[in-house]
Amino acid sequence: MKNEFGSKATDLEEFIHAKAEEGTITRTMKVNDHEFVVIGNSPHLFLPFDPGTQTFELLVTIALLVTLITTPMTLAFEEVEEGLTT
Repeated sequence: MKNEFGSKATDLEEFIHAKAEEGTITRTMKVNDHEFVVIGNSPHLFLPFDPGTQTFELLVTIALLVTLITTPMTLAFEEVEEGLTT
């Protein structure tokens, strides 16, 4: 099996092929234009291109940015800390 670069199949392709032979690959999922091979039966799978997952990641990013800005400001200036806590 060769990929587009002309070398042997990648380790991931070999792993997927081995799992398919074992019967542990239960299904493939398609989200937008991306197709994913689901290995195992876990109901706790977060697909990276799912709109719900992307929304959650955006909210976490915003929370981290706010923390990144406010933590040094509250440590350096008492006025900022008082303004944020009241």
